[in-house]
Amino acid sequence: MPRLRPAGVFAAALLAALIAGCGPSQTKAAPIEITLADYAITAPATIPAGVATFVAHDTGTQVHQAGLARLDSGKTVADFTAAMQQQGAPPPRWIVWMGGLQDQSETAIPLDPGNYVWFCLVPDSTGMPHLFKGMVAPMSVTASTGAPGAAPEADIDLTIRDYQWDFSRPLTPGKHVVKVTVAPGQPHEWVLVRFKQGATPQDVLTWAAKPSGKLQGADYVGGIPMLQSGETNYAILDLQPGHYMYICFVPDATDGKPHFVHGMMQDLVIQ
Repeated sequence: MPRLRPAGVFAAALLAALIAGCGPSQTKAAPIEITLADYAITAPATIPAGVATFVAHDTGTQVHQAGLARLDSGKTVADFTAAMQQQGAPPPRWIVWMGGLQDQSETAIPLDPGNYVWFCLVPDSTGMPHLFKGMVAPMSVTASTGAPGAAPEADIDLTIRDYQWDFSRPLTPGKHVVKVTVAPGQPHEWVLVRFKQGATPQDVLTWAAKPSGKLQGADYVGGIPMLQSGETNYAILDLQPGHYMYICFVPDATDGKPHFVHGMMQDLVIQ
């Protein structure tokens, strides 16, 4: 075999790099759009397994979320809705809380093949979750025939515990990918809002006590709906300087009170 001259070595290396760059593992798929309205969720019926990136657009007059759950044991959306109507009973184990998107946000989620459902648990002013007003949509995840999507590279790790958030480093202005996991224990959510000028955490809590219209005193920035231990989400954020708060509204398994009553509410200033 003839020896390559230096120019030949460079050309071979360049060709190898170009081939690698065109491979399926380097392809970044466009985000999958989820549309939220009063009161409906529009989502794809079927997607391939792997890490899928979703972006939510809220076109409604109310605050919404796109929560995601996997339905095991052959259960259907009708089974899910019926189970969620059983007040006072813990959710069955065949519902796996997969996180999702808060209002208008972007999230990457690793998904195995199976049956899933998108839903909104934000209540209206009477306390009825939007789920029961039609905000529910099925989605099937099928085995991937190509290279599965890869997880984005996270620069911050967030572990949610009973009842606190543990960040690997502080949030700062700019773009971030936050890898979100939940420690063994109860499911939790991460609602991240940015206060408007002069607003306080009490403004958000007053609105949350009887939600009507858009959030008062703050804007949703992102975060993750209900997520359970063993699952992972990647919250894709672009943060501006300002006064923020993160909060968990998930009902506690012991007394039914929102987790923020147990201390899961914290404000911070990003400079």
